[in-house]
Amino acid sequence: MAKTDTEARRHEASGSTAPKGGNGSGGFGAPDSTIATLAIAALVALGISGLVNWSAGRKPWQATVPGQTQTHATQTATPSGSPAPSTTPTTTSALATPAAPTPAAPTTAGGDGRKATSTADGKPAAATAPSAASGASTAAAGGTMPIWAASATGRIEPRDGEVRLVTGLPGRVLEVLVKANDQVFKGDLLVRLDDEDALLKVTAANSEADVRKRERDEEQASGLASERRKAEDASADADRDLFRARLAFDAVTTRLRAGKATADELSAATKKLLAADERAAQEKAKLTQTLAKPGMPLPTRLESAVTSARTEISGAEAMVEKLRLRAPYDGVALAVAAKAGEYAVPSPEASMVTFGDIGSLRVRAEVEERDATKVRLGQPVVVRADAFPDREFTGVVTSVAKALGAPRMTARGPRRPNDVEVLEVQASLDGTPPLLTGMRVDVYFKLDPASAAAPAKAK
Repeated sequence: MAKTDTEARRHEASGSTAPKGGNGSGGFGAPDSTIATLAIAALVALGISGLVNWSAGRKPWQATVPGQTQTHATQTATPSGSPAPSTTPTTTSALATPAAPTPAAPTTAGGDGRKATSTADGKPAAATAPSAASGASTAAAGGTMPIWAASATGRIEPRDGEVRLVTGLPGRVLEVLVKANDQVFKGDLLVRLDDEDALLKVTAANSEADVRKRERDEEQASGLASERRKAEDASADADRDLFRARLAFDAVTTRLRAGKATADELSAATKKLLAADERAAQEKAKLTQTLAKPGMPLPTRLESAVTSARTEISGAEAMVEKLRLRAPYDGVALAVAAKAGEYAVPSPEASMVTFGDIGSLRVRAEVEERDATKVRLGQPVVVRADAFPDREFTGVVTSVAKALGAPRMTARGPRRPNDVEVLEVQASLDGTPPLLTGMRVDVYFKLDPASAAAPAKAK
C-alpha cells in the first residue's frame, strides 16, 4: 500500500492521472515503443509515396483518378528554333481515341547546300529549291514537288579549262615576257629558258647536213629517185625557214614588250611566220605523196646520210622549242609563277604559267553517287556563289563523265567525307558572268518536267 500511495502522489505532482485498468503506459494498453514504431512507419510510407509521385512526374497534390490517364505538359519548338511555352496539363479518358501524330517540322539535311524535308515516318523527302526567289516548290495533287533534281559543289573554270604550262627540259629561266592578266595570242612567247646550248646544236647539225648534201649531190640520180631528192630538199628547206621565222618572231615580240619595237614590225614578223608555216605544211604533204608513188627505189647510202643529218637538225630545233613556253591559243595569263634566274624543272606540280580563255566560263561540278542518275546532257543548271548572294547564274550541262572517280575538290571542314565516289559534270554558263576562275560555287540541277509530273500521276 505504501508503494501504491507513493505512485499516486507522483502522478498528482506531474498533473497526470493513471488510467483505470491500464498498465501505466498508455490509454490503449500499448507500450510507448510500439507507438513510436508505428509513427516512424507512417512517415516512411509517406516519403516513399512522395518519391513515387516525383519519379512519375506528378506533383504531390495531383491525384490520379482511376480509369483515367494523366497527360503531362510537353514542350514544342517554334519554326525559328526557340522552344514554345509549355502546354497546360490535361486529363484525358483512357478510353478516348488517341489523336493522329503531327508531322515533323521541316529540317535541313546535308552539307551541300540543299534543303530537304522529313516526312512523318522519318524518311527524307526530295531536295527543295535553294531560295524562295527561285521558287522552292510547286503545288500539285494536294502536295509539294521539288524543282531540283540534284545539287553539287563546283568550281568556276575558263571555257576550255585551265592550262598549266611547264618546261619540257630543265634549265635556268632567262626571260619572263608575260604578267598575270596579260592578253596573249596563240604562239606568243611567254617564258624563255637558257637555250644557248640548244642553238649551238642546231648550228652544228645544219653544218653536218650541208656536208652530207654536197656528198650526195656528187652521185647522179634520175627518175623517181631524182624526184624524191627534190621533194626531200624542198621539205627540209621549208622546215629550216619556219624555224628561223619563229626565232625572228620571238625576237620582235621580246623587243616590243621592252618598248624597242613597233606594232608594224610585229605584224610583218607574224605574216612571215604564217607564210613559212603554210609552206612547210605544203612541202611536207608533197613529200608524202612522192614517197607513196609505186616503184620508188630504195635510198642510197649517201641519201640515208643526208636524211640522218636532217633528223639531227629537227631534234636540236625541238630542244630549243622545249625551252620556250608559248601560248597554246588566244587567252589570258591567269597566273605567272616563273621568275628570271630560277631553275625550272619539267614537273606537273611546278607550273610556270597558268593559262586560259576567260571569254566565256564553265563550271565543273562533282555530283555524289546517289545523284548520278539524275544528271543528263542539256539539263539546265543554276549556279550560286557566296560572293554574289543575291544573284543566280544559269547554264546548261555540256559534259557528263562515263565513270565515277575520286573527288578532286577537297571539302572544307566536315561537309563531306573524302572516301565517296563522285561523277564529274561540266556545264557552260550563259553570257559573261562576273565570276572568277577558281571560285567555289553551288550547282543546282533542275528537275526534268517529265520526272516531276510522274509522282503526281501516281497519286
